[in-house]
Amino acid sequence: MVELYTAIVKQPDANQPTHPRVRNDPKMFPYFKDCLGAPDGTHIHAHVPDGDQVRYRNRKGDISQNVLGMCTFDELFCYVLPGWEGSAHDCFKLLWVMTLFRRLAATRS
Repeated sequence: MVELYTAIVKQPDANQPTHPRVRNDPKMFPYFKDCLGAPDGTHIHAHVPDGDQVRYRNRKGDISQNVLGMCTFDELFCYVLPGWEGSAHDCFKLLWVMTLFRRLAATRS
């Protein structure tokens, strides 16, 4: 799994200039000029023990794992967060990741 992650996921450089797709679109530039990418979630069907099925049941009633992916404007994955229950909302996962990164940054400084 780690080899697959390093082959597919490429971290963006925070010092890179605004992507041309954003910079050249007057509707996007004022709002997304500092963005490195965009998040999106997807559900992947899962097989879990009977005792865990309630947590993994998504809004459509299927048993699934909720995966959050972040993509750059070049449509490359820069972050993948697998393993969340199907009932977890994308916003909750994003807040969890942001909190984790803030804590990591605080411990490094």
